[in-house]
Amino acid sequence: MAGRVPAQKRVLQPYAAAGRSLRTGRFMTGGLTITEVARRTGASARALRYWERLDLLPRAARSHTGHRLFSPDALRYVEFIGKSRSVGLSLAQMKRVLTLVRRGQDPCPEVCLWMGEKTQELERQIRALQRLRRRVMSVARSGSRRNCAQSDCCAKGRCFLVSDLPHSPKKGEIVHAQTDHARDGAVRRAGG
Repeated sequence: MAGRVPAQKRVLQPYAAAGRSLRTGRFMTGGLTITEVARRTGASARALRYWERLDLLPRAARSHTGHRLFSPDALRYVEFIGKSRSVGLSLAQMKRVLTLVRRGQDPCPEVCLWMGEKTQELERQIRALQRLRRRVMSVARSGSRRNCAQSDCCAKGRCFLVSDLPHSPKKGEIVHAQTDHARDGAVRRAGG
């Protein structure tokens, strides 16, 4: 009985806590199932599989039944992805950061450059949204429900958005609706 391990030293691991690493072939204990990682991080299992495929997450080991078993470090990588997303980094940029870190290089210079570019883009978007807000407020002020017919918004009884269209009928004008099936069409009144 020289090859047997005493009963008190044998520890049976549940399926979800043990597996063989795909990269090293070593037996892994204490792994987290994809469901557990998803529950702890709030990320979906689908997102976790996608991020693993992109190498944003370390490759998970597999249990004897083929289920993914992530190391506890996966939680920190998901946190990194969340922080990166919160400042607008793309998946390619996240991958670049991880590549630099894995090579032992500092990613900060590139991240700072990206943040400067992102800040400029946000400033452009803010200016565009402020212009849009002024236009919308101007139309809203000139065309309230009470005085819409007398406002610039609805000059000549038609909404300013469609007043210059070639087939924009005036209120009360008879319209002949042409269809592919009936040449003579249906008759209806505009605005009613």
